[in-house]
Amino acid sequence: MGRSGPADPGGGPGARVGIDMRAKAWRPDVWAARPSRTYHDSVRPPATSQVSGPSQTNGRAPAVAHLRAAQKEMTRRLLLSTALELFEARGYAGTTVDDIAKAAGTTRVTFYAYFPSRTALMKALFEELDRLLAEREGAADLVTVVRAGQRDGFGIWLTAVSRQWPRIRPYVLAAHEAAAVDPEVRELVEGWFDGVVHDIEAGLDQAGRFDPDSRRTRGFLALAQLDQLGRHWMRHGWRTDPATALGVLTDSWTQLLGDG
Repeated sequence: MGRSGPADPGGGPGARVGIDMRAKAWRPDVWAARPSRTYHDSVRPPATSQVSGPSQTNGRAPAVAHLRAAQKEMTRRLLLSTALELFEARGYAGTTVDDIAKAAGTTRVTFYAYFPSRTALMKALFEELDRLLAEREGAADLVTVVRAGQRDGFGIWLTAVSRQWPRIRPYVLAAHEAAAVDPEVRELVEGWFDGVVHDIEAGLDQAGRFDPDSRRTRGFLALAQLDQLGRHWMRHGWRTDPATALGVLTDSWTQLLGDG
């Protein structure tokens, strides 16, 4: 089920699918054969050095504690990166806790020491996605963009979102696959979507634009278009010129949300 990622969309002007995730929910998949060195080789914990109890001094104790904490964090990140690879290669439903532990070179006992369930691990991946999305540059926040209601602003924001798609691709696809089989994950995804729609609605409220009863529907339609375009790119790449695709999306957002 392995897939190779499509080309970077940044070549065209112009993504919960690359939308600013909200802490309230999310606040919106390479690996058939593993190479000799992968990402999680770089985060594999080093062997623990032996520290003799009687000779340990008070000065060494904080250093040992710091080393153990660092090793625990590296193991946690190793489990997350391994799971993300397997989710993309096999799908969320086709990946078990034992699969993740074995691929990470550890045991299910170690897995459960860090994550009480596969769902809990997926939630931790959502948190990583939040951090990635917070690094988006070159665009104002969504509420501000919607309040202004200008086509240029929508275009800049949508372009910045699309440039994040290569980096967030495995997280987004894994989340949507997990939501199809895991009710807790589904609730998170739906909460994320609702949070972004709320931001769009808030921008329209602040601008006093359109019938108040239509604002939420407008936000829902705008976000659904972006979500579908982003996930289509993540699975298939561009099937048309990216500048054209993003331009049409920008026109649609301007019609749905813009000022005149």
